[in-house]
Amino acid sequence: TQHHTLRHLLAAVFPCTRIVVDATGLGAGIASWLASVLGESVVDAILQLVRSARPGPDAGDLTSKIAWGPSPRASQALMLVARARALLEGRLAPSIDDVIAMAEPVLKHRMALTFSARADGETIGGVIAKLASRIG
Repeated sequence: TQHHTLRHLLAAVFPCTRIVVDATGLGAGIASWLASVLGESVVDAILQLVRSARPGPDAGDLTSKIAWGPSPRASQALMLVARARALLEGRLAPSIDDVIAMAEPVLKHRMALTFSARADGETIGGVIAKLASRIG
């Protein structure tokens, strides 16, 4: 049966699988990672980027292109994915480069351009790239 075949395939691929951490240890590790110190420059970069993605004075010359922007929850999401990216790359703390790299995936569905910006050929990705280039 398919069930039997799948079980044997997994046994062949992972013959020496062993538990290296239990659920409690994993939870403690995640909590410790989330509680780790985040550099002030990274926090400032996240806040600057998210605030500038909203229409208003923080957006500067791009304010006329932004119809609506991200809520404060975008800052939380950007902080978490920047941390995750750093961890996946073997670093315990994120850098401003992580914030910039994750800006578009986090912000693009949390903001919209004005009609005139779209008519001029602007894209969400392009506006986010311009905003991200201003931090750091």
